Amino acid sequence: MNFQKSNKIFYSIGEVSKLVEVKPNILRYWENFFTDLKSIKKNGRRRYYRYDEIKIISTIKDLIFNQGLSIKGAQSYLDNLNKNVNTVKSKSLYKERIQDIIDVLKA
Repeated sequence: MNFQKSNKIFYSIGEVSKLVEVKPNILRYWENFFTDLKSIKKNGRRRYYRYDEIKIISTIKDLIFNQGLSIKGAQSYLDNLNKNVNTVKSKSLYKERIQDIIDVLKA
C-alpha cells in the first residue's frame, strides 16, 4: 500500500477502498470478523475509517490475498500479534518499575 498518513482524520469507505484496492462490500464484510476493524458511522450512516484502521485493512488484505490465509487464519494471526504487542508493553512497564525500585533503594 502506497499511502502516507495525512492531516486528515477520517477517510470514507470509498477512499479507503481505492487506497487499499479492496471493494467496499469486502471492507464491510471484514468488519464482522475482525474486532480491531471498526468504522465510524456518521452523516446518514456513511462509514469512515481512521489511519490505524487503514493499516489494519492493509494487513488483512495482505494476509488473505497475498499469503493465502483464510479469514480464520488472519484472525488468529492478528490476535497473536496483538498478544505479543501487549506482552512487550507489559515487560517494558515491569522493567521501568524495577528500575524505579532500584533507584529508590540506591538513594
